[in-house]
Amino acid sequence: MRKYYQAALAITATVSLVALLFYRHEYNKLRFVLQ
Repeated sequence: MRKYYQAALAITATVSLVALLFYRHEYNKLRFVLQ
């Protein structure tokens, strides 16, 4: 059971990290266009 918990935690962390990077990339692109 603990193995599944760690796997779910790792997947969640990876997804949030990718989402954060994507969000930053889009934000920088928008800011560049607005300037």
